[in-house]
Amino acid sequence: MNAVRALVLGCAGLSLLFSSIEADANECAKTLPDNAVGSQIVRAAIKEYASFNGHRIDTAGRLWKFGSTETENESLLNAVTGEPDSSDARHLAWRRVWEYWLVLDRHVPSVALSRKVIAHPGALDGDAEDRTATEKTLRELFARLALEPSDVNESLRQAALRAALSDSPWSAAFISYVMHEAGLSDEQFRYAAAHWQYVKQAFGTDSRRIYRACDPRHTPPREGDLLCYSRGSRAPENFEEWLIAVTRPGFTAASHCEIVVLVDRTASKMETVGGNVLQSIAMRRLKLNGNGLLSASHYTGNTIRRMPSACAKDKSCREWDSNTQRWSVLLKLR
Repeated sequence: MNAVRALVLGCAGLSLLFSSIEADANECAKTLPDNAVGSQIVRAAIKEYASFNGHRIDTAGRLWKFGSTETENESLLNAVTGEPDSSDARHLAWRRVWEYWLVLDRHVPSVALSRKVIAHPGALDGDAEDRTATEKTLRELFARLALEPSDVNESLRQAALRAALSDSPWSAAFISYVMHEAGLSDEQFRYAAAHWQYVKQAFGTDSRRIYRACDPRHTPPREGDLLCYSRGSRAPENFEEWLIAVTRPGFTAASHCEIVVLVDRTASKMETVGGNVLQSIAMRRLKLNGNGLLSASHYTGNTIRRMPSACAKDKSCREWDSNTQRWSVLLKLR
């Protein structure tokens, strides 16, 4: 009897799920005009990209402009003059990345100082003995160094921070920073240190949230949207797998999202801005097809070069086009 009841409840749950999927697909298919929120998001993303003097990636996935990187002492650019701005210590490249974490900390308390510094015993001295790496949070290290304030300890504090920034993926912190600069509340956007958290939220039905999860294979992008790909061997491969995965208890997924800052259907192109791309902020150009959708040439397995799908899962793969990814979710502005 219990088995029958469970089967009935399971079928009812699937029915509700598919009804919800159909309703969302109908909403995703609607052509909506650009809105003020999208414009604010685009302005904030482009301003930050320009100030950081980031990378540029062309439609073939090639890096043709190399900009500042996450741990450099390079001065960022003045938004007005376009010249390096050394008037404020916070305008150093590494300090700017730290600012993304500090802004996220306003929405997710204690996340910034929870960044970790990883040490491998014996690595500096060439000791080949196999020992487990250690991890210390910035909170622990800063507390220890604060006991004896000095120029030396300040140097160590900054060195520890730059190491932590290098070891901590900050692409979601960058997205959160841009959303904060655009004036979005915690009700409108799920501020997070990992992309999957706000992607999962976009699959929900709360109309206060500004994003709805859509399939990029069937939904034209719009300025202010977020285009996301999954990565790693256990992440959802496509939109259908995301639909199922987000309902599972304890769900997490390695992923990356970028902000759509330009859509030009006449020229069959779009551009995105993302953080922690090749250790910088990068502007990426992608192709659109005749229907205004992301070109199939950018999907893993569909390229002319026939890049092995394993390259999307293996960081050591050397045959790669950085635009060829498992693009699997478009977060569309409501």
